[in-house]
Amino acid sequence: MNIWQNNTFNKNSFDFSIIIVTRNRNEEIKRAFQSIKKFEGVSWELIIVDNGSTIESKRELISTIKQFGINNVRIIEVERNLGVAGGRNVGIVNSSGNFLFFIDDDAVVPDSKILIKAREIFESKDDVAAIACNVINMRTLTLQLSPFLDKERNYVLSFIGAGHFIRNSLFRTKKLPLYPSSLFYGFEEYYLSYLIYDLGMSILFAPELVVLHFPSANTRLSKDGIILNNIVNKAIVNSLLFPEKYRKTIVRNMYLRLLKYFWRKPNMIRRGIRFYHERLNSESSARKLSEKTAEWLIKSYKNIL
Repeated sequence: MNIWQNNTFNKNSFDFSIIIVTRNRNEEIKRAFQSIKKFEGVSWELIIVDNGSTIESKRELISTIKQFGINNVRIIEVERNLGVAGGRNVGIVNSSGNFLFFIDDDAVVPDSKILIKAREIFESKDDVAAIACNVINMRTLTLQLSPFLDKERNYVLSFIGAGHFIRNSLFRTKKLPLYPSSLFYGFEEYYLSYLIYDLGMSILFAPELVVLHFPSANTRLSKDGIILNNIVNKAIVNSLLFPEKYRKTIVRNMYLRLLKYFWRKPNMIRRGIRFYHERLNSESSARKLSEKTAEWLIKSYKNIL
């Protein structure tokens, strides 16, 4: 692991750590930099986790940062692609901000005061552990939003990876663990989300915190790959967290979803089953949800398993 930081980097603590995981997407990330550079009102650092980009891409990334003149930037280079989950873990471990702001490298934040608004939410709502941004898919012009658990209070089941905030104190005190690295891509956000509710805290959807997502085709999985990973990782997250008595239901539902989407592609079904067992077996035992939280989540969202 190599770390590059610009000469203006200040090692003091920050209000926010902005974390971007990227891999060979220098054109896309320029738009993100354009919006980040305008952030105002709070102190922040920018942590870029380079997930195994080519040498040429790494050089171009450093050149781009210098071109934009952004202060307090660190690039953490990992030798191989750790996936979304592993990349975010690297960012979390190396962060110093009181709050973490995760945005995708192909996303844009139009509001320069978004960090101010997020801090105000955290400071006024002690029970809020994470904030789900109003993520808009600019390719399809649709809202990327997890199901509501409480519409009156704007509490949602999970945050969306393309734009969300989390209290860093929850990681520092180990109330929240890091992501299971085997998840790689897809459904990883739900792992932390369920544990947040198990802490007696919540995830707030903040419609005023807008993130524009321009999903890039560069280095992205195929459509089948995305569906497969989400089905398998949903089962892995549920197997890791829900009490053992739900395991048969979890596995059965995974089989049914694989059959639904890939009944004409038996190789994909076999691959999904293999991925499930390989990934689950690679993880050490996770902290289980309490019976009370598990039952409440199942009651609140019927398709959770």
